[in-house]
Amino acid sequence: MKKYLILLAFLILLTGCISKIDKTEAEAIAWNFVSQNVKFYTRTNETINLNITDEVRRINSIEKDGNSWKISLYVSAKVNGEQKDSTINLSIDANSGKVVEFNGKKVVELRVPRASQTN
Repeated sequence: MKKYLILLAFLILLTGCISKIDKTEAEAIAWNFVSQNVKFYTRTNETINLNITDEVRRINSIEKDGNSWKISLYVSAKVNGEQKDSTINLSIDANSGKVVEFNGKKVVELRVPRASQTN
């Protein structure tokens, strides 16, 4: 009986360590985050080109590192005939699916009060 209790405790502990977000979901979360929160622009001759639309996007790498997914995205676009490119690095919590790091900076979730809460 004691062996079964130990095995049950081990399985419960192991279940808590398994990530809920798989590789495919992590990729989708990364693309969604970038699409909603990152605006691409370039600066040429002190003129800012905003909202570049014909960009090329791809995943450079995605790997599981402990309780997070580390994802490196590559983005490039041609602006006035010149190729511009950049790499974006994200860290996604493998359990909650939240982006916790963007290009080496912690991501803080801002909570905006609803209109009913401001009165």
